[in-house]
Order: sequence, then C-alpha cells, then structure tokens
Amino acid sequence: MRLFPFLPMGTILVILYVSNIHMAFAQNENQFIYNGFLQAKLHLDGSAKITSNGLLQLTNTVNNSYPQDFEHNEGTNG
Repeated sequence: MRLFPFLPMGTILVILYVSNIHMAFAQNENQFIYNGFLQAKLHLDGSAKITSNGLLQLTNTVNNSYPQDFEHNEGTNG
C-alpha cells in the first residue's frame, strides 16, 4: 500500500530531497544549521541577529562554560 497513490515514486523522492535541501547538520550532533532565515520576516530582540549569509545568530562570541550545574538553595522551612 502506497502512502501517496496519486504521485509517482520519483515525484515523492524529489519532494523529499527539495524539502531537505536547506537543512544541513553541523559537526556536533546537538546542533543544526538552517539557511533560510534571510528571507524570513523576523522581529529580533537582544543579541540575536541574522548574518549576511542567512544564518540566525542567537548569541554573541562570548564563550562561558560552567563545569557543574547551578546550585539551587531551597532555604529552610523553619
């Protein structure tokens, strides 16, 4: 049973290929790159910006790393 019986298999493959053309995975498996933000009408606030090549930059170049989780002080119930 075909999922889309009214479309030939070649057409389905072309649609899937074209829909994935703008997405490329970065080296880190927890990141991805989408190059379609240049044409989008987005309202940006804070340090977020769209670079000249269409990438959405959410942070500046500061590289802070914390070796452990933040500690949450619950306080006393006394």
